[in-house]
Amino acid sequence: MPQSKFRILDLNINDGVPFARVVVECQVSRRTLQHWKKNFMSGGLNELELKERQDKGSSGCCQKIWKISRKHIRCKNRHYYQSYRSLS
Repeated sequence: MPQSKFRILDLNINDGVPFARVVVECQVSRRTLQHWKKNFMSGGLNELELKERQDKGSSGCCQKIWKISRKHIRCKNRHYYQSYRSLS
């Protein structure tokens, strides 16, 4: 996998092909290319390897917060809707 990423990056780094053209030809997003290039420049080919997610096995705290905030927004919207209907 790192070799295929490097082949794509090599078009930009050594051959001078602009990111815009690499994006179209290789069907990789511009942001992904920028991320790969930053990693490669900072640590070489080893930095292009997939790393295990840092949040793997976490409790899903963010999902709990999201559910609570969605419920709050829904209640808040319902309150505005009911207030609006009472004015009519």
